[in-house]
Amino acid sequence: MTTNMSYYPTDFGGPMNIDEGYRWNIPTVTYGFDPSFVQAFGQPGIDAVEAAIQVINDLPPASEMQVTNYAYDTTRMNYTARSRQLVDLKSYTLCLLMQQLGLSTPERYMWTFRELEFTNNQTNYLVVQRNFDAETWLPTNVCNGVEYDHHLFFYPLTKSAYSGNSIIDPFSIPTTVAGLNLGYGNFYTGLTADDVGGLRYQLHRDNCKVEDLPPGCRVGLEVGYVLRPGIEKLTFNRMLWDPTNSQFVPQTNIFTDRFILHPNLPPVPARTNEEYAERIVTRPDILFNSKDAPTALAFYDGKPFLWSQNHKATGPSFWKNNSTLNDKPDGDGPGNIQGPIEITYFDSSRLIAAGGANYSYYQPRAPGFAFLQWASFAGTTNIIVYGGSTNTDSMTVRTSVSASGAFEWILLANLRGVYRIDSSIDLNEWEPQLTFTNSDGLFTFTNNVHVGNEFYRAVKIGQE
Repeated sequence: MTTNMSYYPTDFGGPMNIDEGYRWNIPTVTYGFDPSFVQAFGQPGIDAVEAAIQVINDLPPASEMQVTNYAYDTTRMNYTARSRQLVDLKSYTLCLLMQQLGLSTPERYMWTFRELEFTNNQTNYLVVQRNFDAETWLPTNVCNGVEYDHHLFFYPLTKSAYSGNSIIDPFSIPTTVAGLNLGYGNFYTGLTADDVGGLRYQLHRDNCKVEDLPPGCRVGLEVGYVLRPGIEKLTFNRMLWDPTNSQFVPQTNIFTDRFILHPNLPPVPARTNEEYAERIVTRPDILFNSKDAPTALAFYDGKPFLWSQNHKATGPSFWKNNSTLNDKPDGDGPGNIQGPIEITYFDSSRLIAAGGANYSYYQPRAPGFAFLQWASFAGTTNIIVYGGSTNTDSMTVRTSVSASGAFEWILLANLRGVYRIDSSIDLNEWEPQLTFTNSDGLFTFTNNVHVGNEFYRAVKIGQE
């Protein structure tokens, strides 16, 4: 999977064949909240994340899941939240947890490149299906009742290609939770049929793979790598933070380890061995935390646009590949998901304070910004918006000096704010340079570079 086939380093994992997936093989997965998350989101944020976790905890064992009991579309819209371009924390977390349970984006990988070769201006490629039916587990171009078509774009100059999937019915939309199909104001009422079908396959007792238990497990019989059935039921359990010792309170999780010592025999319950097992956990398998949002600056038709990253999650690079043990020496799986995993929600509070809003779209390709703002809303008008207030009313995005000697300062400032740019050679005496009204969100100040020190500041003097 390379960039010339539309796979990118920022992708979370990638498409796998149905028998090469990754899964948890312990029934209890621990999670916890770092103090940084508590500071940024407080108890309402904790409640939102745990509401997402409860959706998974409430699922029945895999062998009892009936896909037909789940809707194709669980997406709803809060129009007030949409008008304010807010993102629902619970729903977004549910998407991220689907990834950490081994499900990828079915809509994106309905068809995808397996091989791509450019020779003498000719293209040879192999396209495979990596979406599977929620009940039969066979390859399909239908996901949650929506039918998809496939198209390819080739770029000879860069020797790259893009594999795209489009919905045939113009009135249909992608609906899976695992697909992270979450827009401003959207929220999920639960998992869809396709999401449940994926988890049903991953955890089902008939899905047997050669694997070992994760580190920290103690069992009566050290069998190591053996054929193990799916765990059927997975439950998230919270670890509490001890502020006195600045660590999580350790816990011991007891479970029954099931394995098959004779892989040539059918995995029927009568031939499945069971033994007592316990796992001592000193830090969460999944840690939720928060950090200040990093930004990225782009230029469209020479005009700057600034946006912030939403989240970051560790994952597939730390998972355990058992392909060789499962007679797939050249495969990328199957394997096991294991911690430690960190899910970081980026806090855009300082950016929103500097910009005076979380988005700025006034003219096509005009200077502006877009910052994600977390909230909790579901279908209610009682919207909780996260992010502490700051006294920031402007922020430097970038400074540079051109080859011709011109100084350029890109400034993020309050929308419709009135500012004065001052200059100084000693940081004591300041002289006004210009006054402007920030109509777009980003303001670019330029001036010739002079001999000696020269300092600049932006002072907000009013608001339109």
